[in-house]
Amino acid sequence: MRRLRADGQGDVFLDLDGKGAGRSAYLCSDQNCLAQGLSVQKLNRALRRPIREDSVNLLRQELLCQPR
Repeated sequence: MRRLRADGQGDVFLDLDGKGAGRSAYLCSDQNCLAQGLSVQKLNRALRRPIREDSVNLLRQELLCQPR
């Protein structure tokens, strides 16, 4: 499981140490789960705030390049 954290400006980050402040959600490391969970609409709902699409795209690139 990977922890995602949102800030107040609509950015979403991978929270590696699990201690970052802000609203968070968890996403499994499976490729199918990543593909489904990394949509702007699903992140908006899970993080209870609007998330910028460019931030999601950067996170998607980061997660797909990172070893499990």
